[in-house]
Amino acid sequence: MFDFRSAPAWLRAASLGVAVAASCVPAGAVGQSNCSFAAGSRSFQSVSIPGQGQIFYLGTPNFTCADGVRIRADSAVAYQSQNMVFFMGSVRFRDPQRILLSDQARYFTRIGRLQAEGHLVLRDTVRGSVIENGEMVYLRQTAEREQEQITVVTGVDHVRPTATLYMRPAADSAGTAPDSLAVPDSLAVTDSLAVTDSLAATDSLAASDSLVAPDPAAVAEPDPDMPLRNLPPTPAPEPEDTVQVPYQVEADNLYLQGDEYFLATGTVYIARDSVYARADSAEYDQGQGRMLLNGSAHVESASYELQGQNIDIGMVGGEMRTVRAVRRAELVGEDLQLDAPVILLFLSDGAPERLVAVPLRMDPETLEEPDSLDRVRPVALAERFRLVADSVEVLAPKDVLERIFATGKARGDSSARDSLNVESLPPMARTDWLEGDTVIAFFAPTVPADPLLPADTTGDAYELERLVALGDARSLYRLLPSDSTFRPGVDAPAVHYVTGASITISMLDGEVDLMEVDGPTRGWHLEPESKVAQGDSVLPDTSQAPPDTVGVRPDTTSGGVAGSAGSGMGR
Repeated sequence: MFDFRSAPAWLRAASLGVAVAASCVPAGAVGQSNCSFAAGSRSFQSVSIPGQGQIFYLGTPNFTCADGVRIRADSAVAYQSQNMVFFMGSVRFRDPQRILLSDQARYFTRIGRLQAEGHLVLRDTVRGSVIENGEMVYLRQTAEREQEQITVVTGVDHVRPTATLYMRPAADSAGTAPDSLAVPDSLAVTDSLAVTDSLAATDSLAASDSLVAPDPAAVAEPDPDMPLRNLPPTPAPEPEDTVQVPYQVEADNLYLQGDEYFLATGTVYIARDSVYARADSAEYDQGQGRMLLNGSAHVESASYELQGQNIDIGMVGGEMRTVRAVRRAELVGEDLQLDAPVILLFLSDGAPERLVAVPLRMDPETLEEPDSLDRVRPVALAERFRLVADSVEVLAPKDVLERIFATGKARGDSSARDSLNVESLPPMARTDWLEGDTVIAFFAPTVPADPLLPADTTGDAYELERLVALGDARSLYRLLPSDSTFRPGVDAPAVHYVTGASITISMLDGEVDLMEVDGPTRGWHLEPESKVAQGDSVLPDTSQAPPDTVGVRPDTTSGGVAGSAGSGMGR
């Protein structure tokens, strides 16, 4: 076996220099770099194949380029016609930005293209990002490629790529990302890691006339930081502009452009700090300050869960500021559930301070008219109180539920006293309800029995404090009748109905404490039939009772507190 290390310098220069010392940037680029096999390479053999030129075989190759690329492996095959070197076994790649470990790799010297597979680990030594598993295509930054591009797809072992990504914050760069969510062509090239005729036919991979032999006197010794085996991960420095909280990403396919853009497709899972997300695809665009989750999107944080067909996250300086869920959106929080075609969250320190829910007027992607599900009215449920309207707005400063605005034919229903229901009640009297052009619900934190304990240790963290209906207001609520023999759930309750320009209901311990009605007012108070005691029984004989003996008294007061017959107002 011929030992390349023992070959004379002129042979090393003539054979390897002409064969594989290709420029690492396209022809004509400024600062053209040369590549060659340095000291440490051995067992050199050469074969000439018609139509493919010279093919060189080496053991323990030590491949170096003037632009800082270093590649070591157990063995290598160099293809002269393609300007490509195929490295096999314990591959270690290094350039000024990254370190790669893999079982196999192909490096196209003229265009700065690295393909790798098998136990893949790629570490960004500048920002600290790490990609593991899968099959990778790494297109290095060149004079004709403004930003490096990395594509990783699930390999033949079916192990999905995972990544820890430190992305540049929006205020840190002026770069922009692609406008489309379309999967880059490189994601679809599942055979791109094989040496194929199509690769050889590509113009950029054709043999270059500018190949030059390296200076034998300049051949470097092996890099002590590039051991033959078990290259340890290099800790990355932490520049001042690094976002310290990384994105943990798992997907079928990953595409990165610089440190400002990534696209993940195929059942994507993302975790960042205490926020978790999943979707069919996810796109992070630092230039626009946003992340798009498309298809069965879901976001979960410490205080809420949000889902929708698509979720658009707006960011400033790497922090989430807005979250918009579109189509079949649903938000579930500790004290609130919200359903609507569109839900928009405004965040502060990661917690929602304001929420808006509305129907979808037009598809933002296709500009098509909405379907019936897109037109459904938003519904908010908090503290056994349900609000539905044309639009719903929730205010929760510092993640404390404060009030809910329901605007446009608004209606609020309370289920707090459903124990008063009986089968004989008509559907409109099965809940306490309030209607108006606008309904506002005010909430207050519950006070624990022990002041040293947090509020939520006593059960519900909030209680409904006050209800206000504005514009064509109407209200119906049930209450205990004046009959002292009344049995909740068995006997019908009293019912109070009132209308006015506006209605304000004050609550106490879940019960109506005070009602105020403004403007022209009409009201009715309905009492169930009084029982007549007979002997020891409290139940009268109703077999001969008239069909309807409920008293009705209209109220025509012009304002103030609505009157009632029977039990009076209040609790």
